[in-house]
Amino acid sequence: MAQLLIRRLDDEVKERLRSRAKAHGVSMEEEARTILVGQLAPVEAEDTRGIGTKIADLFRHIDWEGEELPRLPHQPYKPFSFDE
Repeated sequence: MAQLLIRRLDDEVKERLRSRAKAHGVSMEEEARTILVGQLAPVEAEDTRGIGTKIADLFRHIDWEGEELPRLPHQPYKPFSFDE
């Protein structure tokens, strides 16, 4: 495993790292490691699917066979008017 020494780190940044590490219950070193790994993780291929396809994929595993969707009460649409 490699080691990294960071010189001339702004005091405010160090304090924010210390606070964040304390909040997560880990050392500053572990918190810095988590941040670096998270930010430098390999970038996944961009998902070029449309929003409809993405939504459909979320529910694809559900067996809808014989399922009836509930009927919503019909309410006539009344356009908004600025004249009222």
